[in-house]
Amino acid sequence: MADFTDASKTGVYLIPETTVGTTPATPTWIPVRVTGESLKIGRQRIVSDEIEPNRNVTGLFDSKYNAGGDINFELSYAGDAGWFGKLLWSLLGNDWTTGVIENSTDLNTLSFEKTLLDDSGSTNYHRYTGMVVDAMTIRATVGGIVTGSVTMLGMDGSVDTSIISGATYAGGEFGASSVANAATLFTLDAGPTYLMEVTLEMKANARERPVLGTAALAGIGLGRFEVTGTVRAYFRSNTLYEEFLDNTANELTFTLGTLTGATEGTYQFDIPNLRWSDGTVAAGGNDQDVIVDLPFRGLMETGEDYTIQITATDGS
Repeated sequence: MADFTDASKTGVYLIPETTVGTTPATPTWIPVRVTGESLKIGRQRIVSDEIEPNRNVTGLFDSKYNAGGDINFELSYAGDAGWFGKLLWSLLGNDWTTGVIENSTDLNTLSFEKTLLDDSGSTNYHRYTGMVVDAMTIRATVGGIVTGSVTMLGMDGSVDTSIISGATYAGGEFGASSVANAATLFTLDAGPTYLMEVTLEMKANARERPVLGTAALAGIGLGRFEVTGTVRAYFRSNTLYEEFLDNTANELTFTLGTLTGATEGTYQFDIPNLRWSDGTVAAGGNDQDVIVDLPFRGLMETGEDYTIQITATDGS
């Protein structure tokens, strides 16, 4: 019988790189919690336009190597040293300091490994190097698990049928996934606000650096760091909508997780200076509440060098 490979037996792992594009020797791989992924090794090829009297195509040539793809997840606590902390380390371009990280300017790259276990018990390894978290989306909705996704941009990759010599795989327990209506506190300037949904998007605007003479990338560049999102709230007064109309600044703080349990913890997201980029107040129909939808954009805080600050707090 032919050997097939079940998606439910896939493993995804990461490790920070000290040299861009190079997996550390004897890595200790950190497991990543995923609900789905589309990581791939890229080979961009171009077709020859040469004219042949017999009407055949004469060549297909490598023009660029890269890597990338998406990872989908349910948010769970992993501190600043676990999988989620390392994704933020790459996306925000900064180091964690006593459980706090802010967006900055460093190029922090990761290596990834995907393990594919087939029906015969053999494992195939797909590895991706020079990977930068280019974008992250986090979504919290009433009555649902907090979900998210990251988009990766990388330099290259390879496949193998053996582990890297000396490699190990970190163990340890995971915290439970965050549930939006039970494990979140949302605050807008004056105090708690009755929200139905918050979507947060962070983007590094990473780009490839191709060069003449080789299909390999020379590196990865970073653009402006952007923080955007949408707040969906019960309409209770004109306050938030007037802020949109008057282009008035606000602050959004929300905490995801729980401090109950040694493997639990919270991530607090603080956007100290945001402006509403649009606003809609709508009565959708009978037997419904009036809702206000407010897309926002984070801006650099006055006197600071960041747009967003994230704090990881261990449970007990």
